[in-house]
Amino acid sequence: MSGEFNPYHKWLGIPKKNCPPTYYELLRISVDEQDREVIRMAVGRQKEHMEQFQVGKKAKAASKIIYELEEAEVTLLNQELRREYDQRVGSIKKRRTQRQISSMPSIDGNNTSAGEGSGLLRQYTGIVSVLAVNTGQKT
Repeated sequence: MSGEFNPYHKWLGIPKKNCPPTYYELLRISVDEQDREVIRMAVGRQKEHMEQFQVGKKAKAASKIIYELEEAEVTLLNQELRREYDQRVGSIKKRRTQRQISSMPSIDGNNTSAGEGSGLLRQYTGIVSVLAVNTGQKT
């Protein structure tokens, strides 16, 4: 499995042992970061970088990561969602230390995505439009 493509590692430099990454790792910010502008800038930086990979054979993987970046932004900018997510981060890190890294997760496979598939964005889809209106950003 060493030849399996890992977009988090190859494109974002996230260590293989941290894959799939938490939202904080995906954005390369501290779990203590509260500055909304820092979070928005981190999302923008990572999305801009990922857009160059949205063509070719691995475009699907790039699009999936861009979606995860958007999910991370919505989650980390909403206090209630962030509180729920932060509880999950503790269990994610615990699972990482317990598992053996024998194969890397596939972005297109059955493995979970950033945030261990929290699905918080899908659960709270209305928040996206609220954030867009409040921040003046397009959805």
